[in-house]
Amino acid sequence: ADLDDELSASLRKVFDAVALIDATRALGRLGGEPGWCWPALGRDLDLEGFAHPTLTGDMVTNDLKLDAGACLVLTGPNAGGKSSVARAVALASIYAQAGAPV
Repeated sequence: ADLDDELSASLRKVFDAVALIDATRALGRLGGEPGWCWPALGRDLDLEGFAHPTLTGDMVTNDLKLDAGACLVLTGPNAGGKSSVARAVALASIYAQAGAPV
């Protein structure tokens, strides 16, 4: 039983290291793809030509600039893209905080 526990712990360390290498490599490759860039972190939000990362095809890109402490109210018609913009901004913020390209 002790040998199985040791082997299991050793394998877990190997799997964790491989997962870290794989994730780091994937982020590095994504940062070099067209349309992706490495964020500069600060208190203001400045996104140019952004769109939700899972949308493909013919889409409208957006520009957004918010100073620290500012509030954004999205208005518009049904199916006007408000939810897509909100999700894209949220994902860009999460990606940037995780050290990933946006």
